[in-house]
Amino acid sequence: MKVYGFSRNGLYERVELARMRALPSDGDVLVKRYQLQVGANGHVYLGGKKQYYSVPYRLIGQCVQVVVTHNLVKVYHQSKRVATHAVSAM
Repeated sequence: MKVYGFSRNGLYERVELARMRALPSDGDVLVKRYQLQVGANGHVYLGGKKQYYSVPYRLIGQCVQVVVTHNLVKVYHQSKRVATHAVSAM
C-alpha cells in the first residue's frame, strides 16, 4: 500500500467506515428447513413439534419444503408459498 501513500486501515476509515450502517435491530432468526411429503389427510407432520399443519388438498402425495421459525411455519411447493401457519404453543 506504500505505492498508494496510505495504509489499509486509513483506506477503511476514509472510504468504508463512512458508508457503514447500523445492523438491523431484529437480529438473526433461527430457521429450520424440512423436505416433507404431504400426507393423505392433507397435512404435513412436524415430528419435533408433534403437530400437523394443513396444506392445500391438491398437493396430497407431493413433496413440499417446510420452513419453521420461532413463530411461523411456511410451506412451499415449487418455490411458491402455499400455506402459512402460526406455530402452535404446547
